[in-house]
Amino acid sequence: MSNLRKGFSIVVLPDSQRYVEDGFRKERLHCLQKQIDWIIGNAERYNIRFVSHVGDFTHHRSSAAEREAFFECVRKLEGKIPFGFCAGNHDILLGEKAAELIAARGKTADPADYDHPEVQAIQDEAMKRLRKQPGWIGDINGGNTSAQLFETDAGTFCAVHLEYGPTDETLAWARAVLEKHAECPAFLTTHMFLTPEEPQMVTSRSSRLSTLQNNMVSPGENAGTDILEKLIAPCGNLKMVFCGHYSDECRMTIKLNGRRICAMQMDYELEQPYRGNGWLRLVTVSPNEGTLTASTYSPVFDAWRLRDKSDFTMEWL
Repeated sequence: MSNLRKGFSIVVLPDSQRYVEDGFRKERLHCLQKQIDWIIGNAERYNIRFVSHVGDFTHHRSSAAEREAFFECVRKLEGKIPFGFCAGNHDILLGEKAAELIAARGKTADPADYDHPEVQAIQDEAMKRLRKQPGWIGDINGGNTSAQLFETDAGTFCAVHLEYGPTDETLAWARAVLEKHAECPAFLTTHMFLTPEEPQMVTSRSSRLSTLQNNMVSPGENAGTDILEKLIAPCGNLKMVFCGHYSDECRMTIKLNGRRICAMQMDYELEQPYRGNGWLRLVTVSPNEGTLTASTYSPVFDAWRLRDKSDFTMEWL
């Protein structure tokens, strides 16, 4: 990895659920801690202007300890670098809508899986702090989906974080935000959008690990193809999409009506020994050149991941 290229950088944090997992935090939490410390320590060198998490920041949605461990780590970014996250399928606290969905599939809904006010309280407290960030636009669904503005050398950008399996109402909220701030280039972070398992690479409702599969639970039903149709296509200021969920890496350039949208997916949670090994994605945006360059680094190994899926340049104009 060479020194800073022209432009500014966004750090994308892949699924970190295994770092905070109950029973394994003692040997793995240092991966998330080192990621945050590296970001803060290198913010000036790489002109890092935003940190975005793709979701699945917990492994067990009902664990208060996992949620608290995650928010305690990222709290160090407060007052230093704007931060946003979306809820993955492991993070969404299940309520009546999810119970109805389970019942409709002919499965029994265990009451122990639903309604954890003590866990939601931890996220509510974290959201109170996040809402104080400069440029905060708003959030819905208990903070699972949110939007904010942040400043760069190239002007004001908009960041939208969209939860796993968003409902039509949630997509309409995100679209309204992007349309209101249509003058700002924007990126979208959502938990599930791309997968290397599909020929078209964009997830559908029938994809493995998608919203309607029997082992997945969400009150929403929209998958990647729906997000593309209902949100990305009509919002011309969206330039980039970041996602995780599938344990692999892939990327694609989406071409719509003369537009180029750069989309990339990354999730390293199956990699041993630490189930993720601290890999993070540094995305350097060069507006004058119309490109973004992705580099993947692990502060745990102090190493750059030098392979085509992890280190590449894409055109975004």
